Amino acid sequence: MLIRNSKKEDIQFIVKLVGQMVDYHKFIDKYYKAYFGYNDKEIMDHFERLMKDENTKIIIAEENKRIIGYFMGAIEKAPSYVLPKEIGVIFDAFIEKEYRNKGVGKKIFKELLEWFKKKKVKHIELTVDARNKIGLKSWRKFGFFDFRLKMRLDL
Repeated sequence: MLIRNSKKEDIQFIVKLVGQMVDYHKFIDKYYKAYFGYNDKEIMDHFERLMKDENTKIIIAEENKRIIGYFMGAIEKAPSYVLPKEIGVIFDAFIEKEYRNKGVGKKIFKELLEWFKKKKVKHIELTVDARNKIGLKSWRKFGFFDFRLKMRLDL
C-alpha cells in the first residue's frame, strides 16, 4: 500500500470516494442529500483548487494503483474566541469498506498529522456525525476528544 500526496490525476477517483462518503451519511440520516454527482465538473474544479492551496493537504491511500481512501485537512484562521491564531481542520476522511480496520486510516492520518506539525499547527478540529459509529471510534482511537456539541432541531 502506498500513502502519498494527491495529484491532479487523482481527482476523479477522490470524487468517487466523496460520493461513497456522502451516501454513507445519507444512510445515517435522511437529512443529508444523496450523492448524484452534484455537478461533477464543479466538484472536480473545487478539488483542483484545493490541491493548489498551500494550506490544504489531501493524502490518499493507493493499493494496486487504485485509490482506496483519502483524508483532507487544512489550516484555517481560528475563531476569535480561542487563543490560537490558526487551527488545523480535518474536513474529509473516507476509507473504502473492504479496507477498513486494516490500518489504512491510521497511516493516512499519520501523514496528515506530520504535515500539520511541519506547519506548526498545535490544535486540530473536525466534525463527525454523532451517529457515525465508525467515524467516532476511529477519531477517538487517533486521540480526538469531545469538546463541543452541535445540536439540531427538526421542525
